[in-house]
Amino acid sequence: MRAFKLFNIGFIINNNLFIIIFCPGKSIFAKEEKLSVIRNIMEKRMTKIALMENCGADFFYTRLAFAKYLKEKGFEPIAIVPKDDFVEKIENENVHVRTYTYERNSINILGFYKTLLNVIAILRDEKVDILHTFRLQPNVIGTIAGRVSKIPFILNHITGLGFAFSCTSFKYRVLRLILLFLYRLVSFFSKILICQNPEDINTFNRANLNFPMSKFRLVKGSGVSSSFYSELNLDYGIYNKITKELDIEEDQVVFTMVSRLLWQKGVREFVEAFKELNVKFPNIKCLIVGTIDDANPHSVTKQFIEENSDCVNFLGRRKDIKELLAISDVFVLPSYYREGLPRSILEAMAMKKPIITTTMPGCNLTVDDGVNGFLIKPKNQMELHMAMEKILIETCKLEYMGKNSRAKFLREFSTDIIFSEIVNIYLEALSL
Repeated sequence: MRAFKLFNIGFIINNNLFIIIFCPGKSIFAKEEKLSVIRNIMEKRMTKIALMENCGADFFYTRLAFAKYLKEKGFEPIAIVPKDDFVEKIENENVHVRTYTYERNSINILGFYKTLLNVIAILRDEKVDILHTFRLQPNVIGTIAGRVSKIPFILNHITGLGFAFSCTSFKYRVLRLILLFLYRLVSFFSKILICQNPEDINTFNRANLNFPMSKFRLVKGSGVSSSFYSELNLDYGIYNKITKELDIEEDQVVFTMVSRLLWQKGVREFVEAFKELNVKFPNIKCLIVGTIDDANPHSVTKQFIEENSDCVNFLGRRKDIKELLAISDVFVLPSYYREGLPRSILEAMAMKKPIITTTMPGCNLTVDDGVNGFLIKPKNQMELHMAMEKILIETCKLEYMGKNSRAKFLREFSTDIIFSEIVNIYLEALSL
């Protein structure tokens, strides 16, 4: 096996700023070193896996269950996250945590180098066997750090393609090309790249950048617990409190959306469709869970929320999502954002809710049209209105569709399935 050589160029993206990083060429990995690592793994009988995220909150809510699963399977997981309020919470769950310096909105090149050197030091100190990175910045920084640290098995998890692939303006078309080139460089050093929907894989295949398509794997989502998100696991004290707080009547039909409050998530379309329906069907309620992000130019505005708060319940950030879903009748996510596979939809499916969502990549995997909900075209308020109205006219089908949602979730998206698929990919990577 020939040795790999690190290119002299690296990139980082942060708030639409692109920085070219020049590094000295260096032989990174040779056959003898790889065999030595594999021998070390076999001798100590425990593979050390670093899971790198771009914030502690994301790790806590979306990776913690996987880290615990790895421990149960005999691996040694390490959380590598920026230092924030969630680090202690992760540690309290008996997961080893290492923190790195990272400023989300920073444009300081020295800050980038500091982060890179910080991650390199962590990886070398921990003697990691597998580095599994999630989201764009960790995928880039982690891959560079992993190669410099001579980690043989680097896996990049692409959890959606984001704004650049959702918008059509010239600015975002340029951004799209840069991101594709960036991922092409990352793919050279990664062992495997995981996407959450087949359309994302096809996007890389069609990019004409000679992506190594044999490295791509499909894993549908990050996994949601079928036991936690279950009618059998409700806190009825919280359930009753919410019902009273929101003044929900027994015969009302409740439409709920859980999402970051970005325009591309279809917030405006959902609100306007609901307002139109509310004239004809006064006994309905709309709940929107999520917060605005003042630092994001695509965020829903405070003015929009204030103008519509008389008919829509904007609930902000909540910790009682499971109980909110339980009091809901239909889950709606009319997104035209390039999702990976929306976790909020999976949680609603687990809670036996019919789904109304779009044909966008990722979203379209969650619905068998007419069976457990309805698929609509992106940015199409009229189709959304018609789908919601169809639900209201045929409320007798709510239970049927809800059961189908739960059944589809158990077949395709539960943690039992997704976590097992990822571990199998680890084993595959170790054998390559």
